[in-house]
Amino acid sequence: MRFDFSVTNLSQCRVLSFLLLLAFLAAGCSPAPKQVSDEYARESERLLSLGNEAVDSGEYEKAAEFQKQLQQRGYIGSWELKARLHTADGEHEQALSTVNKALEMVDSDFILWTQKANILSDLGRYDQSEEAYSKEAVDLVGPSEAKDILALRN
Repeated sequence: MRFDFSVTNLSQCRVLSFLLLLAFLAAGCSPAPKQVSDEYARESERLLSLGNEAVDSGEYEKAAEFQKQLQQRGYIGSWELKARLHTADGEHEQALSTVNKALEMVDSDFILWTQKANILSDLGRYDQSEEAYSKEAVDLVGPSEAKDILALRN
């Protein structure tokens, strides 16, 4: 099976990945690797959000500071943010390596699988990207929900 990963379809895949994330979170699954207090989790999510905003606005040094804070907290989102910083610097292989290290720790993190699929697509490794998208869809969301989403990719 071959997929057309033109900008339109790649954008659709990312939108679908976001929708899968929402379904995953609505099902009560947590991206956190361990049980933490609500306050700790909220603060970690706040730092991650600020870090992502900094990357989006091109403030990479600021984002790197948030990433360090998240890493000190042991929050899995620190890996996501670190990979985004590598991607922003055009270091896609390093970003992929970062995501792979994180997935060794938390294999069930939906966001990391989405990020891996996106990075692989950016590298032109479309077959591997599709495998990562399938992993997130089928293994993390469930086969019945994934069936509809994967059908949209065809």
